[in-house]
Amino acid sequence: MNLIEELGKNYNFPEKQIRILKSLEFRDLTARELSKQTQIPLGRLYEHINNLLRSKLIEKSKKKPAFYSFKNKEEKIKTFIKDQFKETVDKEALMLSLLEKGSGDVKLLTTREDYILECRRIYNEEDKIFSIERASTPPYYFYPEDYADYKKVRKFVKKKRELVLGNDSLEKLYKENYFDNLNKQKKFIGITNKKSLTEFLNTMKKALGPDKFKKQIKKIIRLVNSKTIHCKVVKSEFPYYLLITDNVVLICFVSNGKAINLLIRDKEITKKFKVFFESMYRDAEYVSSFLKKFL
Repeated sequence: MNLIEELGKNYNFPEKQIRILKSLEFRDLTARELSKQTQIPLGRLYEHINNLLRSKLIEKSKKKPAFYSFKNKEEKIKTFIKDQFKETVDKEALMLSLLEKGSGDVKLLTTREDYILECRRIYNEEDKIFSIERASTPPYYFYPEDYADYKKVRKFVKKKRELVLGNDSLEKLYKENYFDNLNKQKKFIGITNKKSLTEFLNTMKKALGPDKFKKQIKKIIRLVNSKTIHCKVVKSEFPYYLLITDNVVLICFVSNGKAINLLIRDKEITKKFKVFFESMYRDAEYVSSFLKKFL
């Protein structure tokens, strides 16, 4: 087993990212050249390239067309391992701190089933929900409620990134439960990243076609201008998803398609997260004005 395969094995790299690194091992390539050599569709390729760029394993040239490089791979891999170690230590320190300071319950959710179950429980039990979307994902109510249209959009999204919620009957139950609670006039207040939202909307347009897309945008604008749903956009990108209520915080970290989920039931901690959310929300741009650019 060579160095790249060993890296992938130990750090759970998706097979497509291993293919990209192997292709760049001996020469720089453009995205089109990478797509051809790795047999990864161009639309799906960029998600994996961006993950590798964020990991600092590869570099992107400034000239056009951009070339991607894996030069000095040994040094890059050493730096990556050090960064991963630091990130792990930081996450463990955060979790230990929460356990030591909190008087409530802190639970690590190790499976997708546990994560979806807790999300559904939160939606069912809570009347006011705050959320910060991680980079590359939109608020869930941006998806069409009609299941056939929803599946079309999810199919296109899957071409660009891994679906943390999956794409099966369990995900369908999550979707139905989410929209049921949305229609019960519960309050959903969210923050999402402008760049990720733009990419999602362009993907949804391809999936639905121009006419259905415009209808969906108008529906979203009506939703976010209602009394119960509010959303703002920011330039900042978040490596995690946050779900916050008066009683609970759910944190979802995603790295290379793998999720680490932490559920916290502690009112003192939830207060701190709400203060953090409110400080972000206060200076953000309302999404309705942003959405009108797509009509």
